[in-house]
Amino acid sequence: MSSIRRRFRDVWRWMCSAFAEFSIISVYALSSIAIGILLLRYTADNTWFDAVSLNAMQGELMIASIAMMGPLAYSVVAEPPIKYRRFFQFFVAVYTLMAVTAYVANKLVNDMDESFMVNSSVVALFVSLLINYFATYINHSVKRPDDKMRDSTISKAQAYAAHARGRG
Repeated sequence: MSSIRRRFRDVWRWMCSAFAEFSIISVYALSSIAIGILLLRYTADNTWFDAVSLNAMQGELMIASIAMMGPLAYSVVAEPPIKYRRFFQFFVAVYTLMAVTAYVANKLVNDMDESFMVNSSVVALFVSLLINYFATYINHSVKRPDDKMRDSTISKAQAYAAHARGRG
């Protein structure tokens, strides 16, 4: 039973630390969207729904969802590499191509369905947020190489201490 509690505590700690990192990234990445929605809401007497819809119709939410892939794209090439690296590389590439295609199509086609752009932008943003949290969680749940180095350093120090005690 103790091992189950320890595992639950580890998973909970990973979830919380991943959520903290994810929250900081999201707040900074989406702050320009929030400011744009506030401006649309209060400068033109729009409702909250109209302000979000206008922002999405202009493609701002789609751009934000593409920008949210930045930290994930970095993490699959950074050291230490993220676990499930190939999956995330494939997902980032396909997702970015689809989002860019939707954004460019919206700008090129004059009579694009506005509800399609709003719905696809909102879905794209939620998917990018979800996959970023998932990737952050995986990164936090995998023991980092610097932790392993610290563990090996500790074991070497303990071995040296035992050796030194034997000499004295």
